[in-house]
Order: sequence, then C-alpha cells, then structure tokens
Amino acid sequence: MRPLIIVIGKSGSGKNFIFESIGLTYMPGYTERPLRPKDNPKLYHKKLDRKLLDTDEITGETYFNGNYYWTLMKDINNSDYDFIILSKEGLENFLKRYEKRKCYRNYKLIYLKCNLFKRIKNMYKRRDPLLNIIKRLINDFKAFKGVEELVIDKGGTIIKI
Repeated sequence: MRPLIIVIGKSGSGKNFIFESIGLTYMPGYTERPLRPKDNPKLYHKKLDRKLLDTDEITGETYFNGNYYWTLMKDINNSDYDFIILSKEGLENFLKRYEKRKCYRNYKLIYLKCNLFKRIKNMYKRRDPLLNIIKRLINDFKAFKGVEELVIDKGGTIIKI
C-alpha cells in the first residue's frame, strides 16, 4: 500500500491546489464549519461527539476559528486517497494516536512553506473575505511555530514556494 501524504502548510500556501493539480486524490475530512460553495455536504456533521476521541475512529482532530475538524481512521487506511491536509495541531494529534490506533498505512509528511505576500494573493484569488484573511494570518503566525522541526524530525520534507 502506498503511503498517505500528509500536507501541512499555512493558509493560502497552495495545499489543495498543488496536489490536486498533479492528479492526487484528497482524503475527505470532517468539520462543523458552515459549508463553502464548493464543499461536499456529505462531509459535514453538526457536532463532533468528543467521546469518539477515545476510540479508534477519529484522528487528526483540531479546533480552528471556532470550528472542529477531524479525520476518520477508516479513511486514513483507505488507499483510494493519496493525501490529507492537517493543521499543526491536527498533525500532532495524528502522530500521538498513530501508534495506538489501528493505522495500517505508512505516511509521508510534507510542509509547504510559502511567503506571506503569495499566501495573501492566493487567499484573495479564492475570494476569502478580508477579515478571514487577517484572522488566518494571525492564527498561522501562532499555530505554525516549530512545525518545520516537527516535520523534519518525523522524516518529512519542506518545500519552499
């Protein structure tokens, strides 16, 4: 079974765009946040049952901008999916649980490092509201401290764009 590519990167760094443009299949994640126009409504739940975090069903969970995000372990093990996008917190939770959970698939970490102006331009092109762009930039400044070391330590790659 080929490894799952776990992509980490700040908002607007091109995570979806790059991997989808080379024909890789994105693994669905789940969130409580409101639907965006291009979102698949089947991937949404009204509320994350926090009791599931102590089971083998959920991993890669994170809380961002007032919403929970998570991944199902059955999807991690599904070789139909090539890559997943996680936040730094989601990655840390995935790594903590990887050995304990029933994960049969290897993974490879990739951190996309993109300069601030390119990220702002990308978020503007995808029509993110200005207030959301500012919130994401502030959150990323705090949330991604130490991510490069985490990726390198776990055997991943940093790609500068």
